[in-house]
Amino acid sequence: MKAEKNIDFLKTLGHIKKVDAPEFLLTRIKQKIANTYANSFSPRIAWSMATGFVIIVVLNIGIAIKTTPQNNKETTIVEAMNLLPTNALYK
Repeated sequence: MKAEKNIDFLKTLGHIKKVDAPEFLLTRIKQKIANTYANSFSPRIAWSMATGFVIIVVLNIGIAIKTTPQNNKETTIVEAMNLLPTNALYK
């Protein structure tokens, strides 16, 4: 059964005609490939962007480490309002 389907399929392929490619198709393809490489970043720009990214990350980490939560302000508000500092309502 499969062999008959394969034979029928091969017969239908016999009706397909060969098509000629345009004259300068290969040169157009080569030019598009060359243009993709020309549009990439230069190494100097890539290094500049990488350095800037590293500087931004280092600054963000430094700021995150430098800032500490200010519990003093929260404790003074709790004390001023005579609130319980714990979640234990019943003892």
